[in-house]
Amino acid sequence: MVSGEALKDAWRSANDGFEQFLYEAKKAAERVDHRFSVSRCLSSVAHSAANRARKIDKEFEIGVRWRTFSLDFTRNLPRLGHRPAKPDVNILGFLLVMSNIVSIPFGMVETKMAKALQS
Repeated sequence: MVSGEALKDAWRSANDGFEQFLYEAKKAAERVDHRFSVSRCLSSVAHSAANRARKIDKEFEIGVRWRTFSLDFTRNLPRLGHRPAKPDVNILGFLLVMSNIVSIPFGMVETKMAKALQS
């Protein structure tokens, strides 16, 4: 069995190694950025993509259509808070419908569900 002190030392050692790795990775990224000006290029690409997205949105009115759709959708959602009278029958009905849509042969299960829905 490993003692608690040995576990703490192992954890500290792993943590120190990981912090050293992160520090070296950050410094390497800074050197690459300084040499090749990666951040400036990425910033330029991001700005041009944002401008293009704004033009497409303005041309096809995607933002307006999405807001209209989401408002209509939330207005027509059923209110939560009431429980169905027979939840097991509703679940069985859903499974029956899905089995017919997906055309999975349920055999006996289908007839049992039909009987449960009738009662």
